[in-house]
Amino acid sequence: MTGLYWTAAVLALVWAGYTAVRLRRDRSALVVASLLCLASAAATMGIAAVWPELMWAGPAHPFIAWLLVSLGLLATWTFLGVLAAVTGQTARPLALVTVPLAAAAAGWLILAGVPQGWAVGPAPDAWGVPTLASQCLLGACCCPAEGRITVIAWRFSRRVRVWHIRWGMRAVAAGAAAEFALILARAAMIGSYAGGEEAAGRAATAIAAAQAVAVISIVAGTTASAWYPPLSRLARQAWLWSAYWRLRPLWAALRQAIPEVTLPRPPGVRLNIRYRVDRRVIEIR
Repeated sequence: MTGLYWTAAVLALVWAGYTAVRLRRDRSALVVASLLCLASAAATMGIAAVWPELMWAGPAHPFIAWLLVSLGLLATWTFLGVLAAVTGQTARPLALVTVPLAAAAAGWLILAGVPQGWAVGPAPDAWGVPTLASQCLLGACCCPAEGRITVIAWRFSRRVRVWHIRWGMRAVAAGAAAEFALILARAAMIGSYAGGEEAAGRAATAIAAAQAVAVISIVAGTTASAWYPPLSRLARQAWLWSAYWRLRPLWAALRQAIPEVTLPRPPGVRLNIRYRVDRRVIEIR
């Protein structure tokens, strides 16, 4: 589970750095919102990787738990604003940031304004009423955004004609739908555990791992237009080099029989694998 969270954190951090470089020449609200979204997602995944006990059903670090969910809420609503702006649903992606900020403030007031000694379950270390209420409020505020992301991403994937963007949006829709279901499952798990059902905590690891996979799917699908073209070119180069070396035995046998089969090679094409494959095919023919 920790490895999945580190993977999601590194992916989000890498693309946050890429967006920060882009921000130097394009300071539009869309790029600022993208940077805020990726930075919040990287921080959320990083905190969960450093303190994996935060993802358990039992109580652990109420303040850090509030910070974790608040950053996730900020990343979710900011991403909704970016996706809505890209698909033409809204022209002000940063306007949606007010929702997670207000929810985080309300969650902090609940967490700080009520005595922490009120336990829900019979166990002495059960979730207190403030912590449970704060977590449920923040989780509930995530659900509308996840549902809207699912709908927008799926509809956009049906309109777009570019193959990798279409499947990227489908990955985003699948990840957001999974997050929606996992948020509800985690809320039910925490509520059951707080009520004294110890067996509810056994699902914590599976839910946490599934949430990390969903975040990886969303980040990978969102950035598909950036990483797919260079990856496609790299795969094409690897395939050409493989074809070049597979042709070598036949070319070597022909060259032993007919030495003059070798064509002259102009300067500057030593690393041009496309030229080298074409020349080798011509020599064999």
